[in-house]
Amino acid sequence: SAEELISGVRRLEDNGIAASVTFISGLGGRKAYEEHAILSGRMLSEMNPSYASLLTLMVEPAAPLYEEIKEGRFELLTPEEVLLETKLFLENTELKGPCVFRSNHASNYLSLKGNLPEDRASMISELDYALSHPELLKPEAFRLL
Repeated sequence: SAEELISGVRRLEDNGIAASVTFISGLGGRKAYEEHAILSGRMLSEMNPSYASLLTLMVEPAAPLYEEIKEGRFELLTPEEVLLETKLFLENTELKGPCVFRSNHASNYLSLKGNLPEDRASMISELDYALSHPELLKPEAFRLL
């Protein structure tokens, strides 16, 4: 559960062990991406880990979710929606810090890097700029697992 994950990360950090956590953009699908972003941002805030990263959902044909996508029961986010979700995620973080944040995995449409909380505003500005310049986003063919 979220509570167990938060508790586990806090126990590590409180005992001098740097924790690294990863969140996945798009995991809520189109119907729940706003809720997913807000709750994930709040969860990250409560964890207050030393390191955090953000990947973007990619679904392989062998995954059960692949069938849900084919049948229209789960809708993947567009690249722009992924950026909006990332922005909402960052807007809902209130870390005490310091937390090294990276969203530069091959699955991501836009690479972000910074330290939270101090670089949050600049990363949100980068997202806003990319949303108004979609040609800057990584083409689908270059996203890899």
